[in-house]
Amino acid sequence: MAGGTSLSPAVYDIKDGKCLNDPELLRVFESRSPRGWELFLIGDEVICCGRPFYAHPKYKVFDQSVYNKLLVASTGKRDITWINNSKIMCFNRIDKKLLNNCIAKPEEQDWFTFSWGKFDIPDKPLWEYDCGEGVALAVCKNAVVVAKNSEVVAVSLNDGDILWSKPLPSPPVSWGLAVNRDGQIIVVLEDGSVLCFG
Repeated sequence: MAGGTSLSPAVYDIKDGKCLNDPELLRVFESRSPRGWELFLIGDEVICCGRPFYAHPKYKVFDQSVYNKLLVASTGKRDITWINNSKIMCFNRIDKKLLNNCIAKPEEQDWFTFSWGKFDIPDKPLWEYDCGEGVALAVCKNAVVVAKNSEVVAVSLNDGDILWSKPLPSPPVSWGLAVNRDGQIIVVLEDGSVLCFG
């Protein structure tokens, strides 16, 4: 159930109705609860982060679960990481144990230093791409496609070089990007239009 800032969502035991949230959190003004509408699989854990369910899409909520995000997507023998919607890095397959260690366990959480996705991988990336403020990402067999506020960019999976970029007449909606099996890229924009590239 929605529970405001510090208990959102409020989680109840289905057997006896006991609230499972830590009541100590009511003493602080920020939420430590997983309340975002984006789900990321990191290692063996599903992490909930991003804009809260009940927030207006135009207003940012100043909360670590909104700003600290880590997406890991696999294709072939490579893993693509997208960190805080701003940096894309390509690695050879990352050991799942390392990815599991990127997630802070509840007993380790210190709210002032806690990050939902603490990315600490000893291997150097094969390549990196700074995408500024990305809005949506799709990983394909030969490229990573990222939608930014003013353009769509296809980055080579092989070496990180830009294959092509196309300007957008309006910003894309969050996660408003898809690639079909023929390699066509569909982007949904905030002005209601839908564009197809390829």
